[in-house]
Amino acid sequence: MLLITGIVWMLVLGWWRANDHQPATGETLFYLIGIPVALFGGYWLLSRFFDYLRTPTSPTSAAATQRATDVASSEESGPVPNEFFHLLAGAVAGNNGQTPDSLLAAAKAGQRASIDRSLIDDDGFPVFSCRSEQADSLASEMAEDAVGPLAHSRFSEETWRALSLISLALEELAPQLSSLMNQENSAVKFQLLWLQPEDWPAVQDSAWKDWILTLLPADLQASDVTFAWQRVATDTDALAAVDKAMNAAAMDQLTIVVAGISHIGEATVRRWQAGGRLFTANRQSGQVPGETAVAMLLATQDSELANATDSLISVYKTVADSKSPQNKKKEQTLNALITQATQAAMIDTPDIAAIVADTDHRADPLQELLAATNESFEELDPVEDCATIGSACGTTEPFGSLLALLCAANSAENLQQPVLGISTQHHTSRAVTLVKPVNWSNQSPQGDS
Repeated sequence: MLLITGIVWMLVLGWWRANDHQPATGETLFYLIGIPVALFGGYWLLSRFFDYLRTPTSPTSAAATQRATDVASSEESGPVPNEFFHLLAGAVAGNNGQTPDSLLAAAKAGQRASIDRSLIDDDGFPVFSCRSEQADSLASEMAEDAVGPLAHSRFSEETWRALSLISLALEELAPQLSSLMNQENSAVKFQLLWLQPEDWPAVQDSAWKDWILTLLPADLQASDVTFAWQRVATDTDALAAVDKAMNAAAMDQLTIVVAGISHIGEATVRRWQAGGRLFTANRQSGQVPGETAVAMLLATQDSELANATDSLISVYKTVADSKSPQNKKKEQTLNALITQATQAAMIDTPDIAAIVADTDHRADPLQELLAATNESFEELDPVEDCATIGSACGTTEPFGSLLALLCAANSAENLQQPVLGISTQHHTSRAVTLVKPVNWSNQSPQGDS
């Protein structure tokens, strides 16, 4: 107020003096008091209005409940959703091996992208990437050995690389599938959900089915598997698809979720650079091409089949917001989601032992994550307890959220405490998933047991 008054007085008095003007009493009151008060009042009203537009409401309010809602039920109404489902086993494939442990270790060790001399940008410089060496040879072999409809499909380099990583992830998961099937007296029924990027090439469903059957255990009959494919555009879409599938799954049925993406290819580099999205020396805020595949074995909340595994992780319903505000207060949206996730699971924030996020090297998402977690989890060390796996594996959307989920589950098993999986890799969508060991309890009246 004093600054505004001083500026107005300086301008008005200077103008009067320059023009040798003798103001009347009314002019003096209007210019020296009325105008400063009006300017300050207008500024205050505008600032309050813009703060209202930008600031998410309280998580308990109806507006936040509508926006930061359970993504599994956001598209259509259906059966009453389960509170959580069980993760029996999981595998990943990418530039850091085939286990969540290896990816977490790489992230905590500070591993970053490296110069990829196989990819050259439009300016003639090699691109930074997180390339999987295993996919280099395996993708070429798969393209050469393909049979049936896949042999006649003109897949891009990125598609073949994604398929090769999917095969590696399922190869890692196969022994655990076989072990579980051997423990059961009756035949186990499965549903297989293959999540595909929205620009995935169109191929006959039977071709995809025949190909993926070759990657499953030999004693798993096609008649015991129900197949489904779904295209997803964002990381929150991927989590929503998993939640929806588990809501619809039968109690005596196990679910296999498969997803894979590769951004390692000349076509992606050209497209990203044209859109100002590629990380370069002149654009440090750009994204680094990465590639990954995930495979998960899931069971419903009440499934008796889950008892056949030694380690069991409960995965609570994801909460998400696809309209994260583009301003300095957007961490409030993430805080609201964190609050919703912990309250829905009836777990206090001090009981959260770690955070795993798909956040990469970019300053804005990293600052958003740190601001939100520092406010909600003062007891967590931002380096030791918060892993940002995107820095080690590059951009893997729309499946970075699934990577974060698997790594969070791995941390929960190792720590024997609840862990949050957070997705901030997308430019607007945000998601939070809480996982915990199935037998963990905080021994409080609100804690679940």
